[in-house]
Formats: sequence, C-alpha cells, structure tokens
Amino acid sequence: MIKPSDFLEAFDKTADIINLWTDFRRQEIIDDILWLDQNYENIDALRGYILNHVDFKNKIANMDYARKVLGYSDTKIQQLAELWANCLYAELRNVQSGRIENKPLKIIVHELKAQGR
Repeated sequence: MIKPSDFLEAFDKTADIINLWTDFRRQEIIDDILWLDQNYENIDALRGYILNHVDFKNKIANMDYARKVLGYSDTKIQQLAELWANCLYAELRNVQSGRIENKPLKIIVHELKAQGR
C-alpha cells in the first residue's frame, strides 16, 4: 500500500518540475523583452527578430509575410516590436501565475515521514 507521504512527495516533485519549467520560460520571456528594448533603434535586428519568431507552418504564407515585413517602414517595425513586447509581458504574467506554492506540501511530507506514514 502506498503511504500518504509517498503520494504527496510525488505530487511535490511534480510541482517542482512545473516550477522549474515556469522559471525557465519566465527567464526566456524576460530575455526577449530586454533584447527588444535594447535593440529598439536597430531596425534590421528587429526585422530579423520578427521574421524569426513568426512561423505559419506554411512556406507560401511565410514568404508572403516576409515580403510584407521587409516592406514595412522603420516606424512600423518599431510599433510591431512594441506590440510584441507587450504580448510577451502579458505572457510573462500568465506564466508567473502558473507557479505552484509547494512549501506547505514539503512540510507536510516531512512531518508524515517523521511519523512513518
């Protein structure tokens, strides 16, 4: 028979993995937002970023989109970068809300194991 401490410990380990993934994703988003901010004046870099981060899973659609992006004015590219950064910020808030507070669970597991349960 499975002890309650074993079951809760498995759940705790799963929560740790979810939190680790959340932390990695959070850092990726922060890095992207910082990169967009630091390269706001570098239109060619912004164009490349936008082209690298959009994939319609369709070669023709990707080529058409690339043609459009290459024809955008510098102002339009900067506006797209701002929009992208705002979307990333919204995603960052969503990712952060996905963290699982499992410290109480760790304490419960520790106490159950101390009692042999």
